[in-house]
Amino acid sequence: MEDDGSLNAIKKTVGVHSVTKLTQTPDKSLPGPNEGQSGVAAAASQRRVGLWKSHDEEELKRLVGIHTDSKGTVSWVKVLKTWNSLELPTTTKASLSSNWSNIKSRATLLNSIKEKGNNGLCTTPKINA
Repeated sequence: MEDDGSLNAIKKTVGVHSVTKLTQTPDKSLPGPNEGQSGVAAAASQRRVGLWKSHDEEELKRLVGIHTDSKGTVSWVKVLKTWNSLELPTTTKASLSSNWSNIKSRATLLNSIKEKGNNGLCTTPKINA
């Protein structure tokens, strides 16, 4: 340690934090709260989560019935094309398929409850599947 004549001080390095220098700048900013991965704002109807109306579900049931082949395979491309031609709320094949799975699950659950019989502890709403 050197003495500069005026102060006797010990120099210590305290609390050093490593900072990585930004070497590349992103081409565009990160998506905002109303934007998807592409950075394009999503339509309000595409942001809906779990808000299927009963008439939308009934229409989905009808379209699945029309666009299911003899092996039981649903053509989701055809279902979506027909859905969009009917001017129903904007959705995707994945959303249609997911909602169809939910409809089938509810129907299966209710059928199993009916088969076991109602023991009087609960009541079940009627859902036409």
